Amino acid sequence: MKKILFIISLFIGAFCLGLYDAPSYVFGIFYVAVLFLFFWTMFYPFYFSKNLTRIERFLSKQSKKSILYFLYSITNHMHDEIEQSYQSVMKKRINPSKKAVYQVVYGFSNKDLSFIKERIDFIKVPEWNSYYKTLLFIEENELEKAKATKDSMRSKKFKNVLEFELLLKENKLDEAKTLLSRLISNSRGYHYYILSKRYEETFNTKEKR
Repeated sequence: MKKILFIISLFIGAFCLGLYDAPSYVFGIFYVAVLFLFFWTMFYPFYFSKNLTRIERFLSKQSKKSILYFLYSITNHMHDEIEQSYQSVMKKRINPSKKAVYQVVYGFSNKDLSFIKERIDFIKVPEWNSYYKTLLFIEENELEKAKATKDSMRSKKFKNVLEFELLLKENKLDEAKTLLSRLISNSRGYHYYILSKRYEETFNTKEKR
């Protein structure tokens, strides 16, 4: 529906500008403005929203965009949908490093640590590699290794999420809850969504929608 409205808007706008013999730069400004509004409307929930229902509604409609739907399925532990969307992602022409990220995420969803270890070194982006290795160390109760890997990272966002997972593993629930609440308040879009869902799962509390 939004795409149809976008096409209609372009047609009507171009017709009106042509009718009044507008200069070419006005056409350019018009097209840029309409394109900006279209992409803002389409992708605002994923990048900027703090409304869980709106983000979830957006993600749940992305079955044709298998990567987004894979992330949505993982976040909500939807086993059948994870399997289907994962297979779709694997068929896409994406570079081996990025493909390895999705494979590792899939491995974590299945608690398949052997599979994760097979694929993790194919992740060539250092921060992503360190992030998932730290999660793997936490999963294996190698907490000193996890702390060392976390501290070597540059991304504050990654380090904060890993710090939460470490606090949770160490059963420091009050500290973990405080940290996660702060991370949620400072995030937006999909990051806000996954952190909020993690909060719900961990502390059995529904965030406001």
